[in-house]
Amino acid sequence: MRRVFPWALLIFFLAGTTVGIYLGLTSRRPLNVWDLQPLWRAGRWIAEGRGSPYSDELTDLLQRESYGRPVVEGEDPRAFVYPPYALLLVLPVIVLPLPWAQAAWFAVLLLGIVAGIVGAVRLAGWPLSAWQMLFIVLWGLLLYPIAWAFALGQVSILVFALLVAALLAIRSGREGWAGGGLALATIKPQMSFLLVPALLLWALAKRRFRLLGSFGGAMAVLLLGSFIAVPGWPAQVVRAGAGYFEMQPFPPPAALLGKWIGDGVYQAVTGLLVALLLVGLAWAWWWERRAPSLPRWATGLTLVITALIAPRTSIVNQTSLFIPLCLLFAEMARRGRRWRRVAFALGALLLVGLWVVDLLCFPPLSSGEHWHAQQRILSPVLPILLLIGLGTWPWWARKGACRR
Repeated sequence: MRRVFPWALLIFFLAGTTVGIYLGLTSRRPLNVWDLQPLWRAGRWIAEGRGSPYSDELTDLLQRESYGRPVVEGEDPRAFVYPPYALLLVLPVIVLPLPWAQAAWFAVLLLGIVAGIVGAVRLAGWPLSAWQMLFIVLWGLLLYPIAWAFALGQVSILVFALLVAALLAIRSGREGWAGGGLALATIKPQMSFLLVPALLLWALAKRRFRLLGSFGGAMAVLLLGSFIAVPGWPAQVVRAGAGYFEMQPFPPPAALLGKWIGDGVYQAVTGLLVALLLVGLAWAWWWERRAPSLPRWATGLTLVITALIAPRTSIVNQTSLFIPLCLLFAEMARRGRRWRRVAFALGALLLVGLWVVDLLCFPPLSSGEHWHAQQRILSPVLPILLLIGLGTWPWWARKGACRR
């Protein structure tokens, strides 16, 4: 009975939330849930036997559903650009009519946010009461990157939850589950392209071959299934993704900083910044090489540097930064009342400040310039703040032996 109750509660939550969102939102007027639309359409496209989800026919359909016309220069091309195995995440909602699928997707994302936040707190070893945990969950739901990701129906929320689950599984020795979670998290390479290889190299150095085997096996199954469903999909993904880079480049914060220093030398400055960040990251993993379990500081720093240098990334992909943010806040909380006050003030500033800048300073949402302003001004804030905090972690460790 104890094993059945959590699953029954989970099903009740998903069903109740889905019905509530359907009745209160998705059934009332047509919605375009930005990130769900290509996934839902691509899944149905394959299920109906209509060919490749990367076809021009599906892209044209997605553009007409989103804009009522073909895309114009500077707009999101609306093509399906995920690997086929990403459709596993939306498999349960593909069979539903679109309004019900949207409601169910929002319910799943809400569950992913709550699970990811609670898991990140546990990963950080942050002892909180039930009321404090509720406060952190509500704060996280309203935090700018997470709130935007939820509003857009972003897969990045589920990737965040998968990364948290995989890291918790590594820490608890459940490496079979961890490998599967890391493999599935590769659907968003902008969020995982540094962490997954770093963890695999760490597993190799620690002779944790079960993690390597589970990741390799899961990845092989995902890729094989993708090739069966869509033969030749990698080349089609590259072709479809090229449109995004051309029409909406969204440079990472490191490149933005390079441009700020000077257009004439920005490529050299950006390259130097990226090199320095990667060297520092390699040193972080070496510094924690004797950690008895998961090297939490190096893991958190990897996610921060990923957000700083990932190509064509946006602020909604910063959902995973909640992991290093919890590490930082947990360490501050362990250092006494004064540091807890600093953490509270920093959390309040992050919660309110980013929204104030958006609402008072940016062009309206109907303008494409809103997203570019969001990328140029707000996307560097959280990763740079965390880079400063985690970059001084060795000093924190000397002061309070924070490696555990």
